[in-house]
Amino acid sequence: MPISLARAVAVIAACLAGPLLAWPAAAQSDVTWHATIAPTQVEAGTQRFAVSVTGGGEWRSGSTGLGGDVSLVYLPAASETTPTYHVFAPADALLVPSAFIVYHFARAGDAHTVEPYLKGGIAAIAGGFLFDTAGGVDWWLWQRAGLRLGVRDRFLTVAHPFVFIGFEAGLIVR
Repeated sequence: MPISLARAVAVIAACLAGPLLAWPAAAQSDVTWHATIAPTQVEAGTQRFAVSVTGGGEWRSGSTGLGGDVSLVYLPAASETTPTYHVFAPADALLVPSAFIVYHFARAGDAHTVEPYLKGGIAAIAGGFLFDTAGGVDWWLWQRAGLRLGVRDRFLTVAHPFVFIGFEAGLIVR
């Protein structure tokens, strides 16, 4: 279901502004907020490329945590032509909420530390759910802020051709 340009801009603004607005509140907590953007390879019908903008957070207790986020996935128009058929898919945007469990391989540390992480969970799309997996690093440039770099994959099953895999880059605050 297509969403309006105004709604898409509002979701992107909320995803990007949320972590920055939460910075003072997160100062002494075990909560980490993130906002990322990801060019994404898509295997869904004629669609082959998308851009995902995501905002969310995670609560940690030691190395493990629970989290959630919302992604706005923009799929540009695509077409496919062969000698026997022509298929056209108009541009579309999807809101994809996710819930996940996360494991950090290093303790939350001081500035200039790198924390590798893995997470897995479930994401909701119109008509069903996707498995949601990711891994990467949180690179803390300052005491409470840094960069998140990672790879994220959302898929139905190994046998089903519906896949979103992207390389994420963004901001993190705690």
